[in-house]
Amino acid sequence: MPPRDHDPSTQPTPPAEVQDDAAAKACPRCGSGLMPLLVFALVAGIMVTPLSRWLVGGGSAGGQDEVRWVDGIEEAQASAAEQNRPVLLVFTDPSTCPPCRQMDLETWADAQTASFVADRVIPVKLLPGMAGRQEAARRYGVQFLPTLVLTDAQGNPLARAEGRMGPRRLQQWLGSQTG
Repeated sequence: MPPRDHDPSTQPTPPAEVQDDAAAKACPRCGSGLMPLLVFALVAGIMVTPLSRWLVGGGSAGGQDEVRWVDGIEEAQASAAEQNRPVLLVFTDPSTCPPCRQMDLETWADAQTASFVADRVIPVKLLPGMAGRQEAARRYGVQFLPTLVLTDAQGNPLARAEGRMGPRRLQQWLGSQTG
């Protein structure tokens, strides 16, 4: 038989005011029942804000896509011929492709990158369901997203890149291709 002082039924019960005080002290470190809730809310807020931006395609650099995209391949090719610039075809799907979404948040939302792109190429963002996207994806052998294809005004491929590129890497790649 265990000693009598280890029998839970014989242990003294704290007075009611001590029990109420103990219940309010949910956090043994700070003694406050609200502190764990506040810490949880703070951590949740810190985590949810970037996560929600990432999920809905908001953005880090102001949240807006800074690049001025041309509406279609034909329009881009016509502009490219007039301005003697290459066309940048961006095959992307930010709704299902995390690297594509990251490029929307980081690369295309970067004002310096947008200016760099505007000075060198005629950009076209090809999203699912856009006219000509499927045909262009077949023509240029797109198998992964994101894929960037640089073409001349007639649609002849000049260069391509696959995978996510941050703002500086995209500028380096474009700079090496366009001079």
